Amino acid sequence: MRLSAILPTCALLCVTSTTSLLSSPFEWLSEDLVDEADALPTSSETEVLDAIKAFEASTGFALRVQITQDFRNWSERPSFDLYAQSVFEVWREKEPEIEKPFLLLVDLAAKRLTYETLPGIHHASGEEIRTQLLDSFIPHAGDGAFDQAILSSIAALEPVLNSLPLIVEQPVIASFDGEFAIAVTRHVLYHELAHALIREFQLPVLANEEVMADTFATSWIISQHYSEAPALILPRIESWMYEASEVSPRDYDFKSEHPLDIRRAYQTACLLYGADPAEWSEHVAWLEFPETDLADCSDTAPDQIAGWEAIIAPHLLPASERSERVEVIYGEGPMKSAMQASGMFDAFADEVRRFDWPEKITLHFDHCGEGAYWNRTNRLITLCDEYVQRFVDQGDAINPTNH
Repeated sequence: MRLSAILPTCALLCVTSTTSLLSSPFEWLSEDLVDEADALPTSSETEVLDAIKAFEASTGFALRVQITQDFRNWSERPSFDLYAQSVFEVWREKEPEIEKPFLLLVDLAAKRLTYETLPGIHHASGEEIRTQLLDSFIPHAGDGAFDQAILSSIAALEPVLNSLPLIVEQPVIASFDGEFAIAVTRHVLYHELAHALIREFQLPVLANEEVMADTFATSWIISQHYSEAPALILPRIESWMYEASEVSPRDYDFKSEHPLDIRRAYQTACLLYGADPAEWSEHVAWLEFPETDLADCSDTAPDQIAGWEAIIAPHLLPASERSERVEVIYGEGPMKSAMQASGMFDAFADEVRRFDWPEKITLHFDHCGEGAYWNRTNRLITLCDEYVQRFVDQGDAINPTNH
């Protein structure tokens, strides 16, 4: 199908503006589409550019409208939102003097719209912005009048941005060297890696998957980082204990897929002890396990560790090889530079590359507040900086050397 059949009245495809804050507010991703665009009418060009100029004057945001092809066919991209972020970051590098950029991405065939902004709009308001824009955009896009759809989207965008309180930009975190937070975060990442392994290699799920993932994280540390195991596992135990202390037993959520934090802490300590009782008994003494429970830990831990080693062995590459199907993305945020400097996320990526992944896996460190999670649809492990900051704060409140 010719592009002109999709966009019979669109007139904003190959425009250069001298009135906008940007040298070119419209940008084509694919040169293949430019030839198609040349034949389109240009009746709405001035109207759209005037709308952008008025928007920028009213909100203080610089706006770029970028039109893309059908995203659904781009299998090498994990998601439309991640693609939007990558475009946004390139723009930021090219136009560093723009303090408040706003990117409006339009996917022609899918009739979808998404956005990226600098940190400054409250994260919790993201869905509000998305909903209002989509509600305004999709009806017009469904009529095939994309020029009017973009005009309508710009009109919807202005009051939304103007009504949202802008937060003070967070200062850049210069360094990230808290041993407690790094240890906890590594255990968290191995937990999410377990979910990825289970789904991508179709490993059997014979119990609660969250419990399996906890067991993998601890087992992987013991088998792959034996000399560091107590230093990496004990902070995670203490983090769970700390979080359990902040919740009244009457508020426990017994229905959750995740076991209670206090239970996760004791089970992880049991696995650590049972892996090498003679070497690591002193590290769990503060938890005051009864002797009968310690005997059970000694009996069950080796089986759990051996079970995980056996089930993942067929999917590990030879020691000298690494998978090329692992991508690392750093989103913009106050902790980006510090996380990159710490090397922790890249080191985790190197461990992920030890597996022979059938499809591309994306590791995404971002400025967000959803914790850490595996997205099976997009084959994506996300780690949020606010989650890492939570462990940094816990490390300040806890003295791990007491144990």
